[in-house]
Amino acid sequence: MLVKRLGGQPAAAWIAGTIYELGCFFASQAEHTPAIHGASWLPLAWLCVVELSSGLRWGWLATLSISLSMTVLAGFPQVAVAAFGSVLLLAAPFAFLRLARRVLPFQVLLAWAWALALAAVEVIPTAKLTRNSVAKYRAEWLGGGGGIKLQALLSLVIPNYWSVFDLSKFHGPSDPTFLYLYSSLFGLVLALAAICWKPDTLTRAFSLLTLAAAIWMFGDSTPIGRTIFLFLPVSIRIGIHPEYTLCVFALALAVLNRTS
Repeated sequence: MLVKRLGGQPAAAWIAGTIYELGCFFASQAEHTPAIHGASWLPLAWLCVVELSSGLRWGWLATLSISLSMTVLAGFPQVAVAAFGSVLLLAAPFAFLRLARRVLPFQVLLAWAWALALAAVEVIPTAKLTRNSVAKYRAEWLGGGGGIKLQALLSLVIPNYWSVFDLSKFHGPSDPTFLYLYSSLFGLVLALAAICWKPDTLTRAFSLLTLAAAIWMFGDSTPIGRTIFLFLPVSIRIGIHPEYTLCVFALALAVLNRTS
């Protein structure tokens, strides 16, 4: 539905949907059931932002709020943070590239507030518990922020480069579940073709989103990611694990196939 709304043909929509649902995030994070549940709401949230780009409609704003609240209620805060951040990162280039009115990011922030209110039964006790537990020291444990290692990029082309399919032979630099970015060579080629060969404004918007998601998920593996993380207040840093922004990267890469 998201790709069709962006002008993609049925075949392109099928390719994009398959790439996301069978790609790197859902394949590598299958042991984190709440993460899977949270990431499943991401396409609907992005569809709402795209619909809101043509003007404020309360039904779509409400749907965006509900989908974001469901990422919270899924019970995996890191994916919820990624989902909340992704809709704002999507709204920003839409507004900047004049695909939407400049007010779109503020509408998204309104949806944030509404979503947190809908999920308050979980948000409020969690915030209170965090302030009164060792979780408040998580920022010190994270150091520079954590994140996926840059070497994981090799798995975009060679899925088993680090032998993640056979842990007896594993030789990677970090957690094997974060060294798997493969989402099909076909999808990767189509995405790169969309970016490099006469990209339209929508492709530019999703290219910027893909880049932003990559910087975010690599965390302190890049100077930019490390600087941004250390700039954030401690109250925000303790809830961020950049690795789980992989779901945003995976969906953005899939949507780039809309012109296939």
